[in-house]
Amino acid sequence: MARFLKRVRGSTYLGRTMRRALGDYGMLISIILMVVLDYWLGTATGTYTEKVQMSEYFQPTSPVKRGWIINPLDLGLPNSHWVLVAAFIPAVLVFILLFIELELTGILLAEPSRGMSKGTGFHLDLLISGVLITVCSIFGLPWMCAAPVQTMTHYNSLLVMSRTHAPGEKPMIVDVREQRVTNLLVHIFIGLTMFSSAIFKLVPMSVLFGVFLYMGIVSLFGVQLFKRFKLLFIPAKHHPDVHYVRKVQTGKMHLFTLIQLALLSLFVYIKTTSVAFFFPCFLILLVPIRKFILPRMFQTKELDELDKEGEDEEDYPDGDQDEFDHAALPS
Repeated sequence: MARFLKRVRGSTYLGRTMRRALGDYGMLISIILMVVLDYWLGTATGTYTEKVQMSEYFQPTSPVKRGWIINPLDLGLPNSHWVLVAAFIPAVLVFILLFIELELTGILLAEPSRGMSKGTGFHLDLLISGVLITVCSIFGLPWMCAAPVQTMTHYNSLLVMSRTHAPGEKPMIVDVREQRVTNLLVHIFIGLTMFSSAIFKLVPMSVLFGVFLYMGIVSLFGVQLFKRFKLLFIPAKHHPDVHYVRKVQTGKMHLFTLIQLALLSLFVYIKTTSVAFFFPCFLILLVPIRKFILPRMFQTKELDELDKEGEDEEDYPDGDQDEFDHAALPS
């Protein structure tokens, strides 16, 4: 249902405001309808579904085992001081993941076509993220970092698009109303959810997993790798008129796609083995592969076109592109 409402946003049905509303709030509408359906089925037929577990009290997850503050010098283990030194290795790996996530978000926003002007805000975000991660570690809370999809959703809400363009002409970005008030209010409301446990206990786990599945599926459509994977099964004469098809030989394009798929399959396999802990190290190995191995197989201009994102994007009525397409991972 959420996927259907998302597609309505890019259609020609209804008015522009209604399309945007259905596209922006499609996930929320779907969650509410599924929760109501689950409640009705449970009341009418006695069908039981597992619900989200949420504490009614504001306390640590395991108050018996620990308090609010984590003391790194007292881990409750005999001779545990060596853990402080050994923790340096996983700390570096986690740092790599968080830094890449934050920098990826910054790269997406730093594109000149975005029209952003507050460049120093990127450095401030890095500083604030470091402070928040330190505070979260002290209290044993999940680490916080920038997320591409949520960031692009906020960016889209601040856009002011031109309305005087000719029919068929792509709208231009007139202004970006850069501010932090909306983000502040969003996270305040997230904090208030701790007082709404009675409501969240009505949400089935299947609905929660459906949200994760939806976010994973829809984000695929903005990834160039997924687009090129589909081209493996399409005759060359039916390929779309996009830059990596026009400027790269079909055989070379398919070879690049197969190499990426092989590396992706290897990473998925690593995640299922006992060495999954070192996944960030394997991720870093992509850098020398891209810098030293692939240039021996492809020309520089071919790699530039295959690496390039953001061109030849699908057009939507009134320039209404979805944030999942904006937040695609680099190929």
